[in-house]
Amino acid sequence: MPISEKQLRVVAPEVIVTDRPCANCGYSLRGLQVGGVCPECGHAISRRARGPRYSQQLVNAPLPWLDTLATGATMMFLAALGFFVLVVIMLFVRPPALLVITGLVSLGWLGGVWICTGPRPAAPGSTYDTRREWMSLRLAARLSQACWPMVFIAALGALAASRAGTSPVITNAAIIGAALFALGAVAGLAPLCALLAHTTDWAEDSSLAQGFRACAWTICFCGFVIALTILNGFTGILGGIIGAVLAAIIITLIYIPPVYFLWCLFRFQRMARWAVWNHVAAEARLDRFRARADANAAMPRPEPDRPRVPPARPR
Repeated sequence: MPISEKQLRVVAPEVIVTDRPCANCGYSLRGLQVGGVCPECGHAISRRARGPRYSQQLVNAPLPWLDTLATGATMMFLAALGFFVLVVIMLFVRPPALLVITGLVSLGWLGGVWICTGPRPAAPGSTYDTRREWMSLRLAARLSQACWPMVFIAALGALAASRAGTSPVITNAAIIGAALFALGAVAGLAPLCALLAHTTDWAEDSSLAQGFRACAWTICFCGFVIALTILNGFTGILGGIIGAVLAAIIITLIYIPPVYFLWCLFRFQRMARWAVWNHVAAEARLDRFRARADANAAMPRPEPDRPRVPPARPR
């Protein structure tokens, strides 16, 4: 079979034209060829970058801010994971100690939310004030998530009032207060997800940003379905069949959205830690470059050879 001209054509090696970091050390591979090795660490350059790829403005953010963001993101993930496990346990057993532990976990969640909803750093030389960015949404997220500790304080008050045999009015008031605080806390997850999506958009992780937006829409949908179910339970206006369908939807949504939200929080804290590691690696690399430059500058340079002038011949 004859070889076509297309098959004979020599394909030029692919050259990386973007600021793509090395998967091992974070060195910029721009201008290098795919299939080669990183000049900094010798790691093979694959066709696609391994691991997450975020913008340089995230990696180049101040290290104290990155450390704080990573700490807050880790606190949010661990608190959400612990909260989910404790709530599942309380479906079967309800000792008062679990309420106390869950309340302490909610304090860790509030601390992580407070950290991660802070203003992002401004670009060097920029006059844009990031502290005024989405202030109302930031305030709504922080105040609403402060309701979580109040939920468990009110629940402990209702439990104590019930065991002490006080007036049912006090017990019912504490239960209603816990329910209202829980409603405000759950509703506040929507602006929180919107803020986290804004941060990940700034880091150019569009996939994670879409995940947080999906969590926000799911929370709104769950709240609407729960409200309809409660309304139907008290009034029966929607009928028994529709009420059963809504109850089945609620049972399904109890587990799926929290698990997906946990996955998004895990990716968020991984993004923050990735940025911290690459920032430190970049600073260390710059220090090595400066040390090499200083060493080269300190080395004595040999004097250039002077051209030898032949002696003049006698006339």
